[in-house]
Amino acid sequence: MKKKSLSVCLVVREEEKNLFRCLEILQEVADEIIVVVAVSCDSTVDIARKFTEKVYSFPWKNNFSDVGNYFLDKATGEWVLVLGGDEELEPQSIGPLRECIEHQEMDGYFIKVLKYHEAGTEIHVASDIVLRLFQNKEGYRYSGAIHEQLKDDIKRANPDAKFGSGEDISIIHRGYLLENFKNMNKTHSDISLFEDSLNKDPDNLHARFHLGVEYLRTNQHAEALEQFLHVYDRVNIQVIYVPQLMSNIVTCRYLLGEYKLAQDFIEQVWIKCFPDHGDLYYLKGLICRALGRHMEAYKSFTHGLKLTYQPPHYANIYCQHKYNIYFQLGQLSEFFMDKEKALQLYIEALKDNPVTIEPLAKIIGILNPKENPDYTEECLNKFFDLTNHGVRVELGEIFFSEGAYPLAIKYFSPSQEEVNLSSQVLLLKGIAHFYINQYPIAIGELNKIPREDNLYINAQSRLFLYYWTRNYSYKASICVNNCRLTGANPLLLDFLCILSGELKLTSESMEGVDGNLPDVFSGLFELLIALDRPKKLEQAIDCLKGLVKTYPAKLLGDLFYKHGKFERAEAEFRGLIAREQSDAELLFSLGKTYRAMGKLVEAENFMSQAINAGDESPKTAWELARLYQEMALKTLQKGLEKHPECQEIRKLLENISDTLIEV
Repeated sequence: MKKKSLSVCLVVREEEKNLFRCLEILQEVADEIIVVVAVSCDSTVDIARKFTEKVYSFPWKNNFSDVGNYFLDKATGEWVLVLGGDEELEPQSIGPLRECIEHQEMDGYFIKVLKYHEAGTEIHVASDIVLRLFQNKEGYRYSGAIHEQLKDDIKRANPDAKFGSGEDISIIHRGYLLENFKNMNKTHSDISLFEDSLNKDPDNLHARFHLGVEYLRTNQHAEALEQFLHVYDRVNIQVIYVPQLMSNIVTCRYLLGEYKLAQDFIEQVWIKCFPDHGDLYYLKGLICRALGRHMEAYKSFTHGLKLTYQPPHYANIYCQHKYNIYFQLGQLSEFFMDKEKALQLYIEALKDNPVTIEPLAKIIGILNPKENPDYTEECLNKFFDLTNHGVRVELGEIFFSEGAYPLAIKYFSPSQEEVNLSSQVLLLKGIAHFYINQYPIAIGELNKIPREDNLYINAQSRLFLYYWTRNYSYKASICVNNCRLTGANPLLLDFLCILSGELKLTSESMEGVDGNLPDVFSGLFELLIALDRPKKLEQAIDCLKGLVKTYPAKLLGDLFYKHGKFERAEAEFRGLIAREQSDAELLFSLGKTYRAMGKLVEAENFMSQAINAGDESPKTAWELARLYQEMALKTLQKGLEKHPECQEIRKLLENISDTLIEV
């Protein structure tokens, strides 16, 4: 029997970065490739012509049906597969695709589209299910502005049309990766298309659902929720995108902080309709964590981990890869003070997604590189190629955040001279050298950051502090001027100018500014504390008090504690507690500070107050239990000094010493 022919049709804009990869794979499956170029000022057309002669130009008019029907008129295959230039067919989908088009009883197939997008430093994958493969029959044509409506168009032409699910076929979509996203302004275009479609047909639930998806993707959570709820109130529960709709409703509620409403929707609706939906249990776990129900969260994540088969139309986002679940379970294991279990789970997360940073940072935090640098390196060497420059930089950044500055410097330093360090690495490396009193090297690293870089002001303000604390007035004034010329934040510039003597605190400036303190101030005061010039530090604190309405006592208390200045940390925390007596976090911070100072009775008092004020975390109870052990040891040691002949005291002392709780 002659195999069915396949036309692959693409509508492309400026896709020179993606198109070659897309077309190269299609050569193995397509009998005909048709490329319609809507907009192009790059080499898109030249790349397309390397793979097919059927390259056409068609002006984009914010209506997909015009261009879609244009390429359908050109297509000669019995089946049509529709792709974008920023998409590609997964190679392992070629066989299943060929099998699908041999089934004449189906008019079309919904195919899984894996949409890659950036979330912070990570690449995440969202799954969608879209009608992209269909028979090339007369009457099967687009009528709306968006291609997601094709099923309705086919149904109007053929009420008996049947659709299947190409479960083993996947399309990778890269258009939402940041570089493509910026170049094409894609989401703005998509939102306009859906809004225009709804202006013409307000009852089009499919278009409204996809408008909500675009709002959600662009962090317009309230707007997205409004669209999703509108669809939910009217949609037939059998519609293929309903599982994704329910997931999106809960996601929006969660992101808006509406945890109770999100939980109610899960329990009253979602779990009854789709009890095996993986994202349900992931989102339920997140919501339970937000509500402080940690064991329930642990059980929900664990249940999600056990689920196996997930139909493509479930369009899982969070459970697309298991590392999300492993990571959440690792965090909960840490919360429950089970560090061994947490380590195992973070390692599983890394195995499932080796490029993710968060589990690695958690593993290193548990290993405690500041206190155990050699052991940390030994453990990491079992999992990573520590000669790879990219890996070393990532490890260096984590070591820096853990306060393991010598290790951070070691890993920031390139193994090859020709490797250029980024400005971010130069900044962190310079700061790390400051923290271990290697001042000339620190100055050299920070001075390598070019004036046009957005970290230049950050570097110059730190150099200013060093010169200012050493009374190098001329060099300090140069740094201030550099910050001024490159557009430093006004509050930061006032702070530097007052310290340098260029400005004086006036009654106007003493009124203070509202709002949050710029992030750079945290780093500046940490450096001031590390430089260990008490009089200069007091001068800087007095200056800050005159410039801001809300003095950052908690921030300074934490910084003093981090750098071992416990008396100063005590003063900051005590001042805050005088105003906020029932703040459990502050009470615990003060208790922890007293413990570091060896004042165990005072430590026990404030840790107990923290628990009474509502701190129910296992960590606080754990640390308080360790404190009681230390108090018992101190008492027994005094007793043994008075009665050295008492063997029972000696035995008890040894037993407690051998079973100290690790904190």
